[in-house]
Amino acid sequence: MELGQKEKAKLYMSKYTYLKDSINMSLRNDADASMKKIIEEADTEYKQSSKKQWMITGILALIAGLITAILWRKKNKALRKKYEQMMVNLKSEKKDQVEETNEETDLDNTGEESNDDLQAITNKNTISADTEIRILKKLAAFEKSEKYLKKDLTISSLAAQLNTNTKYLSEVIKNNTSQNFNHYINNLRINYIVHKLYNEPKYREYKISYLAEECGFASSQVFVIAFKKINGLTPSYFIQSLKEDKVNILVSEDSLL
Repeated sequence: MELGQKEKAKLYMSKYTYLKDSINMSLRNDADASMKKIIEEADTEYKQSSKKQWMITGILALIAGLITAILWRKKNKALRKKYEQMMVNLKSEKKDQVEETNEETDLDNTGEESNDDLQAITNKNTISADTEIRILKKLAAFEKSEKYLKKDLTISSLAAQLNTNTKYLSEVIKNNTSQNFNHYINNLRINYIVHKLYNEPKYREYKISYLAEECGFASSQVFVIAFKKINGLTPSYFIQSLKEDKVNILVSEDSLL
């Protein structure tokens, strides 16, 4: 009897072990399936997220490109407008040169100004009208002489040349040009080189450093800054536009054949 019970116990233990192993196997299979599903879902979600990210990046890049193109076109249009205005001014100045020369001759031959003119000048200045007119005439002669191209020019040296003092000279320049001495000289220098570039195509082949030297600036950087401040565009842009438009380029007969 005891032997039969032992056999039964072994049988039950065997069934129990089999059932336990089956359950464990099933649990492992379920766990593997769940884990596989989770991994697949995560992988799918990552791919979708990555795809969206690339799409967003592409859209943002496209928008940035469009904005850049619009801004560049707008900037280029503004620069072209400033260039064209410079052309209008230069052509107008060229036509008026004869008239201006006649007017300057008349001024040189004129004696004393009318009382009304003298009074108007006296009211706005702390110096006498006669003194201001004398300084203005000497400044006109100074501008014609192109002595403003000298690098070592200072308000003191110019005042000495004009036989006046720095205070009077500074005041006359400010009252008649709305500029201080440095801005006044920079305008003369930039105006000089602009006319050279406009009238003499050979200047368009020179380096910026040479142009700066030519019109009295200590460095090309200072020259470029002054040029842009006065004209609203860089000398490089101005030169390139002159070349493209072939301004004042004489075409030889041989080139036309």
